[in-house]
Amino acid sequence: MIELNESQTRLQKILWKNSKSSPTKIYELRTVTYGTASAPYLATKVLQQLALDEENNSPLASKVLLQDFDMDDCLIDCSSEFTEFETIQSELRQLLQRGGMTLHKWCSSYSPTTAQEFPLDRNSEEIQVKTLGMIWNSVSDTFTYKANVNINHSYMKRDVLSQIARIYDPVGLLGPVISKAKIFMQQLWLLKLDWYEILPPDISQQWENFIKTLPDLEKIKIPRCFLKTNAIRVILHGFADASSKGYGAIIYFQTVPIDEESNCRLLCSKSRVAPTNIMTIPRLELNASSSVEAYSQSHISSKNADRVRAIVIQQLTKDFQWKYIPSECNPADLISRGLDVKALAANDLWWKGPDLENLTASTPDSLRVSSFVTDECYSNELKTIPKLTLKLNIDSNFIDSLLDLTNNFHKLISILAFIFRFITNCKSGVKQRDSLTLEEYGKAEIFLINHFQARYFAPEIACLKKGSPVFQSSKLKFLNPFIDKDGCIRVGGRISYSNVSCNQKHPIILLARNKLVKLIFQYYHKRDFHVGQQALLNMVRLKYWPLGGRSIARRVVHECVECFKNKPVMANQIMGDLPPERVTPSSSFQNAELDLCGPFLIQYKGQRKSTYQKVYVVTFVCMATKAVHIDFVSDLTADAIIATLKRFFARRGKNSILFSDNATNFTGASAELKRIYKLVIKNETIANLLASEGIKWKFLPPRAPNFGGLWEAGVKGVPLSITSKEW
Repeated sequence: MIELNESQTRLQKILWKNSKSSPTKIYELRTVTYGTASAPYLATKVLQQLALDEENNSPLASKVLLQDFDMDDCLIDCSSEFTEFETIQSELRQLLQRGGMTLHKWCSSYSPTTAQEFPLDRNSEEIQVKTLGMIWNSVSDTFTYKANVNINHSYMKRDVLSQIARIYDPVGLLGPVISKAKIFMQQLWLLKLDWYEILPPDISQQWENFIKTLPDLEKIKIPRCFLKTNAIRVILHGFADASSKGYGAIIYFQTVPIDEESNCRLLCSKSRVAPTNIMTIPRLELNASSSVEAYSQSHISSKNADRVRAIVIQQLTKDFQWKYIPSECNPADLISRGLDVKALAANDLWWKGPDLENLTASTPDSLRVSSFVTDECYSNELKTIPKLTLKLNIDSNFIDSLLDLTNNFHKLISILAFIFRFITNCKSGVKQRDSLTLEEYGKAEIFLINHFQARYFAPEIACLKKGSPVFQSSKLKFLNPFIDKDGCIRVGGRISYSNVSCNQKHPIILLARNKLVKLIFQYYHKRDFHVGQQALLNMVRLKYWPLGGRSIARRVVHECVECFKNKPVMANQIMGDLPPERVTPSSSFQNAELDLCGPFLIQYKGQRKSTYQKVYVVTFVCMATKAVHIDFVSDLTADAIIATLKRFFARRGKNSILFSDNATNFTGASAELKRIYKLVIKNETIANLLASEGIKWKFLPPRAPNFGGLWEAGVKGVPLSITSKEW
């Protein structure tokens, strides 16, 4: 036990109740307690610190304490006589006793007759000892495993995880078995089963078949000793592989003695389950290769995203040699797919590795292992080098199908440019994978233009290639066409010496009745922020000359959804019924409307040095016949309006109702008439006359000119009539 400092015991407390009715007690733990997060570190650190502190007093025991301990287990190998072991045992006991710890449960692989001279504190009949998570047989000096299996024919996900955790394999000697169990657990996660949910019958049967083979782990005997005493050379061989289910690495230890055949043994392995997000096999093999050097199954170049991992692998293995090994000879292929216990115990490729003598001197094609058994997963992932025969034959249907893929002209050019790059990469050995260049875009655009010009202007192209002019019936006869170096028909002209671009001097001729031209107009319409019809046509004509372009520009703008949203159609307001004065027959000017317009400048003739004066035009519009009476006023005062009314009454007769807007002069005149009416109302004769032939003045509502639409229409034509020379 490792005791804690008195000041630290308050950090480890537990609650304890002797029974349900007893009170809860709080205890402070005075030793390092197993199960806490810091317990493994503290236990290991105490041993290391003790070894460093006592290095001068016990150098041999300090070295053993630093190198041969795993937690509280010690595994020592003594190449000389038993006396060396006795010395190490004595120093270790003394060293650990100074730290307050006692070593016990000693066990040795020496023969019992020799060990009797040096008795150990263990039962003499005890042969198997659990150490480093494995079972060590001291008589045969081999490692083995033991797994406790509970078969109950119905399993939950928690039972599967519990059983997997019981298989403790610190160095990976049972790598394929552990991989198969982890792959099965990953399948349960993908099924999204709850911890206490019973597994489906077919899945449960698979798990039961697997765990029934786990008791056979006791039959596997793994020799503890790797290095022979007469070895002159030691070689480490590493293998890596990956599949769609997992990836892993494995290392073999080869000793080359003086006068015997070399011996190769499994040293350790490491495995991982493939991520749930799908990754390519070469990328998984890079993950496996990052933990091992020497051999790998992959011979595929990695992508740019995996170059960093490849550089790290090269840096870690710069002093090693990398070689390719086929799948059937690669023992790491077993760990990437998993095996059950029975298959693993009988597989020599896993325990002894491939034929390493031939591996270092022969080509990979000569390496074969007859005991390797393939499965369906292996066959599906087996890499083959395909032989392709490429024939370039692009027809009209293919181009039409490209036009149906997208409504974006720029995207269409990009698709065609990538097709041409693929063809170039297949023909040449250099693989270009960067972004598209300007030349590739131009090549794809010229190809599309040549295709459609050949479809619609085939007779014109034939004439131009012969050097003769186009037919008189051709649509291009007024454009002076010619064929440029790219085979495109362009508009001729007389501005060849201009300093503008070639496309502006000689635009490319296109026919507007095809989908390509419509895509071009849509592309320019969106690129230039939804310009109008004429501006769109002008922008397109900077590079192309579409025949019938005005109609296609009009259609593109009309069909644009965003333009339609920004130009909504306003609702038409339903006008009200006409007033009774407009629809009731009456004499002229019985119901009239009054309005003014102007001012106009007039000059009196016959006077020397006469000046211009302002006058205003007064219009009276009959509401029944729409007849117009015109008069002039010198200013906009109420007196002027009253004088105009007197002249109007004298000429047209008095009317019943007079309509006008709310102008201040009209309001003043109305007030003046009312005042005059009040002055003469006492005279019975005048009062009777005004009562019988009185006038009613109506004003329109404020700020409502739509009520006076009739006289506004009459006023509109007055200025033109007055200023006419024929007046």
